[in-house]
Amino acid sequence: MSKAVIYSRTSCPWCVKAKQILTDKGVQFEEHVFGSEQFKDKQALQEKLGKPVSTVPQIVLDGQYIGGCTELAKHFGVTL
Repeated sequence: MSKAVIYSRTSCPWCVKAKQILTDKGVQFEEHVFGSEQFKDKQALQEKLGKPVSTVPQIVLDGQYIGGCTELAKHFGVTL
């Protein structure tokens, strides 16, 4: 079974959509919400992912960096 980590914001519609895609595909996920201990700010997220990012969601699937909601949809062949 696949597992994902998603970095998100509570008020982000793309984050909601990404979580729905993961749920629909049966992927268990761990969510880190902006402002939480694991994801304090953009710099902390960039350090965690090891790359510059400026938007959420950011998704790691089975240890592989996927990107945002658009990339996740492409990965699963889902039309947004």
